[in-house]
Amino acid sequence: MPTPQPDNQTQSLDFENRRLRQKLAELTEEARQSEETFRRCHQRELLLMGAEDLPQLLQALTVGLQRSFRLTAISLVLPDPNHELRHLLANSGNFPCDSDQLFFCDHPTDFSPIYGSL
Repeated sequence: MPTPQPDNQTQSLDFENRRLRQKLAELTEEARQSEETFRRCHQRELLLMGAEDLPQLLQALTVGLQRSFRLTAISLVLPDPNHELRHLLANSGNFPCDSDQLFFCDHPTDFSPIYGSL
């Protein structure tokens, strides 16, 4: 007795089933990545809120963020027209991160003209 051949409807349903399984796998992976991003962001928020002083906050904003998201580089530019932040850091005796990560400027346009409209 010959094996019955699947009809067009069965083939169509099989194809649709495979397509939906592939889509489900893609959405599951996307959800996993979103959950991982959420977890890292939540962890960052907790560290930022838990900073005990300005140097620790700036460390979390630069080095901590770079490590959490596996970034090759990060920079933080802070407008400090009256040098208040710089004085606070100098008086703390604890500079938070490398000088290539943290920049102070008197006005944002001192750092880059693109910030003139801010």
